[in-house]
Amino acid sequence: MLTVNIKVPQVQETFYKDSDLIYIKNTILNVRQKYGKFIDELSNVLEIPKELIYAMIYVESAGKENEVSPANAYGLLQITKPTAEDIFALMRGQIQQNPKLKQLVIRLFSDKYTCLLSKAYPGQKECLTTNDLLDPYKNLLIGSLIIRYLLDKYRGRLDALVIAYNRAGLFQNVKIGNTPADTLNLEKTPETRNYIIKLLGRNSALGVAIFLKEQNQIWKKLQFKF
Repeated sequence: MLTVNIKVPQVQETFYKDSDLIYIKNTILNVRQKYGKFIDELSNVLEIPKELIYAMIYVESAGKENEVSPANAYGLLQITKPTAEDIFALMRGQIQQNPKLKQLVIRLFSDKYTCLLSKAYPGQKECLTTNDLLDPYKNLLIGSLIIRYLLDKYRGRLDALVIAYNRAGLFQNVKIGNTPADTLNLEKTPETRNYIIKLLGRNSALGVAIFLKEQNQIWKKLQFKF
């Protein structure tokens, strides 16, 4: 697995105001209270920084499990049905070769595991329903599979990952520059530019998630001392 640089800011632009940061923090804390143990498991099994998962949950849905977009993207990580179906075909080998990941998929999709893992190529068959995508645990697993796939595809480049995720782009190659700042300058779509800034800019959701992790680690050390 690749090492991922999650230090921010990676671009200097700002989307969120200072006054937004408390709401972002409280939203992430609420998600952590509900799903923190499961997100820890996903982070460990798929080797994804959990701060990245939390940040993307905030930017995608603001922590709303039942969120449905006009483009029919569902749940915490705003996943479309075609993308959800295809990721199991693309990650089939990793699921079969990683015992912990395989058990995780079986645990959540016991009745559909055979269908999902029989996909030899994307678009082959449909196994999932919208109810699957609105189940927060299944949604988090599918979204994390997508994140892992895109991290591998773009060799840990977060700017490429966030563009591809925003466009539900598992197959097309996104255009990136030598640095995230160069990538932002190349990107002309306002929605995608804002998405990059929300995650990688100043006052970013990822920055808040990293701060909360560091704060939690300091608190644990203090508790240990006393």
